[in-house]
Amino acid sequence: MRLRNVVDDAERDARKVELAKLVDEIDAAKEVLLGLEEAVGAVPTDNLPEALEFREYKTIADKSESIMSEIKVLRAEAKSLIRSRAAVSERAMWMTSKDGSIVEMPKKFAASIGPLLLSLLNLQMEIEATRKTGSFRDAQSRLNKTWNKLNNIGWELGANLGAQYLHLRTDELKLLEDHRNAVLREKEEERERRAELREEAQAQRELEAEREKLQKELDHYYNVMVALEAQGDKAGIARVELQILALEEELKEIDFRAANIRAGYVYVISNVGAFGPDVIKIGLTRRLDPLDRIRELSSAAVPYRYDVHALFFSADAVSIETMLHGHFDDRRVNRVNRRKEFFRVRPDEVLSVLRKHDVELVDWVDEAEAEEYRLGLTLGPETA
Repeated sequence: MRLRNVVDDAERDARKVELAKLVDEIDAAKEVLLGLEEAVGAVPTDNLPEALEFREYKTIADKSESIMSEIKVLRAEAKSLIRSRAAVSERAMWMTSKDGSIVEMPKKFAASIGPLLLSLLNLQMEIEATRKTGSFRDAQSRLNKTWNKLNNIGWELGANLGAQYLHLRTDELKLLEDHRNAVLREKEEERERRAELREEAQAQRELEAEREKLQKELDHYYNVMVALEAQGDKAGIARVELQILALEEELKEIDFRAANIRAGYVYVISNVGAFGPDVIKIGLTRRLDPLDRIRELSSAAVPYRYDVHALFFSADAVSIETMLHGHFDDRRVNRVNRRKEFFRVRPDEVLSVLRKHDVELVDWVDEAEAEEYRLGLTLGPETA
C-alpha cells in the first residue's frame, strides 16, 4: 500500500512539471503574439506605404522626365496595392494541439508577419534601385530571389507577398536598365562622333598641307618659266609647261576634295585574328593617304593589323558607304551603336553588292592575308 502511494505521488509530480512547461509555452506564445500585435498597431493606416519602408529615393534616372513619369506610375500602383492590402495575402493555418486535435492558428499572426515581409522586400528594392554601378538586370534577379526567400518564410506563417506587387517593382528596375543602356549608348555614339570630327580635321590639315606644298612647287616652276622665256629656251619651256599642267591638275583635285566633303576613300577591311573570317569593317576616310587611316585603326586596341580587301576613291564616297551600310544593316555586329561599322559579312558578298551598283574598283582582295595571325598559328603554344 505504501509503495502504491509513492507511485501516485511520482505521477502527480511528473504531471505538475509537464503542466508547468505547457503553461510556460503558452505564456511565451502569448508574448510573441502580443509583440506582433503591437507591431501591427504601430503601423499607421493613413500612410501605410511609407510605414512599410516604401520611401521616395533618388535613382540615376531622376533627371529623365520620360523615364521618371513611367516610374512614378509604377510606384503609385505599388502603393495602391499596399493601401488596399493586396500586396500581401493571408491564409488560414492549422496546427496540431497537445491533445492531438487540429486547431486554427490566430489570423493576427499572419497579419503581423505580412507587413514585416513587405518592409524587407521594399528595403531590398531601394538598395537595388539606388545603385550607381552594376547591372539593373542583375538587380532584378536579386530582388526575385529575395521575394522567393521571404515567401518561403511567410508560407510557414500564413502570409505571402503578391506576384503583382513584385512585377511592379521589377518593372521599375527594367526601366532603370533601359535608361542606363540609353545613356551608355549616347556616350559611345558621342565618342564615335568626336573621333569622326578628329578624323575629318586631320584630313583637312593634310589636304591644306599638300595644297601649300603643291603651290610652292608651282610657284617655283613659274619662276623657272620666266627665266627660260628670258633665255628663249623653247625646249625647256615645253618641259616646264608639262610640269606646271600636272601640278595644276593636282591642285584642282586637292581643292575639289577639300571643298567636297562627300569625296573620299571607301575601305573594306578585316581582322581575322581579332574578329574571325566573316566579320568586316566598311568605312570611309578623306585622308590624303587612306592607308594612314588603316594603320591607325590597326594600332588601336586590336591584336593584329587589318587586311585591306578594297580601297577606292569616289567623288561621292558617302553615298557608297551609306548604300553598303544599309544593304547589310541586319547583319551589324553592334545593333545598338550604329556608328560602329562592323558587319557579319564575307568579303565576297561586299564585292557582289559593289558590282551590282556599278562601283568602279581598281583592285579587290578576296582572301585576307592575316600574316601575323597565321604566322602565330604555326609557332604553336607559348612554352614556359
